[in-house]
Amino acid sequence: MLKTLKWLDGLSHGKGAVSTEWPLPARIVIVCFLFAVGLGFISALVNLHFQEAGPGNLLPDATDVIRAYHGASGKSQLERLLTEPESLPFNGSGSMRAAFTEKKGGGFKADMKAVAAEKAFDLSNPSEAAHAKSLVLKERNGERLALLAWIRSGAPETTYDEVGFELKGDLAKLPISKEYLVKGEAGTVKVHLQAIIHDRCCRCHSYKVGGSASRYSLETFEDLQGYLGVDSYQGKSLEHLALTTHIHLLAFSILYGLTGILFSLTGWPTWIRILIAPAALIFSVMDIAFWWLARMDPPYGSLFAQLIMVSGGLVGLALGAQIVLGSFGLFRWRGKIVIAAIMAIGALIGLGAKLWVVDPYLAKMTHVAVETEE
Repeated sequence: MLKTLKWLDGLSHGKGAVSTEWPLPARIVIVCFLFAVGLGFISALVNLHFQEAGPGNLLPDATDVIRAYHGASGKSQLERLLTEPESLPFNGSGSMRAAFTEKKGGGFKADMKAVAAEKAFDLSNPSEAAHAKSLVLKERNGERLALLAWIRSGAPETTYDEVGFELKGDLAKLPISKEYLVKGEAGTVKVHLQAIIHDRCCRCHSYKVGGSASRYSLETFEDLQGYLGVDSYQGKSLEHLALTTHIHLLAFSILYGLTGILFSLTGWPTWIRILIAPAALIFSVMDIAFWWLARMDPPYGSLFAQLIMVSGGLVGLALGAQIVLGSFGLFRWRGKIVIAAIMAIGALIGLGAKLWVVDPYLAKMTHVAVETEE
């Protein structure tokens, strides 16, 4: 075994870089340390995905980073309930989307009969019945999207009642039942939102009905206002930043300092070692500085929040260079072949994990996100 290890190391050391003259067991430990640091960085990216990334994103995008560090407006409770997937529990903590579908929406059969009468469909014919059902579902979804458009426009009380809320652009093309449309000026499409709320929501959410849902009445605009307040994301608190700053500066200074020192002792040209050895440490300090600067008032705060993505990426590149080049710099050509083979195997394992685990998971999350927004 010892002879094999010596052969892999290139048999004789001779004169060369300092790190190639170290005892072979020490260099093996160093390579294991560098690889462990690399795996640790990958696990940190996985944690970053679950903590900050939006649905379907591998890593946080600009919107996610701005929301997390600078702050951004969120959704009102009513908007959230109307956009969450129907698969969630049908309650105030889950989703109310089903109120606009066949599952929980009242009067669905009556609407199908009305559509069948208008389109001369025979509901005893499975094909025509399915077509009628599809049309009703589209109308119900159009009602939901019109209500969401009103909420996102600021939920003005003046357009809530029979005056009507005007749908503009692509929203004007939404399929909505004629009974909820309000006559307006030529070329305009207005919808009676109060009537939609009454038919879709007040079947349960009314003090006139009774039951547990009646405690959350939506009969009047004043009742509705309690669910229109928009939650806002204030970004990370000062207490949280203070905690994570001292942890990162102390722990990662040691970690990146070690990887940098080890790289500085390799046989790479001096100018490369000068550039790469301190890079991860410098970019890490920049990254933490941007956390704090992201709290500045707009537009500067959001700009510094986006720079967090840049500095974080530079930390990863610098650390990757230290690990890869540093590992190669510890050995002569035979050892380099072994290191390259280990890295190639790791890359293949990573590619397989991406193709068969990560990509299907992200596709599923993207599908859920698209379903939520439709």
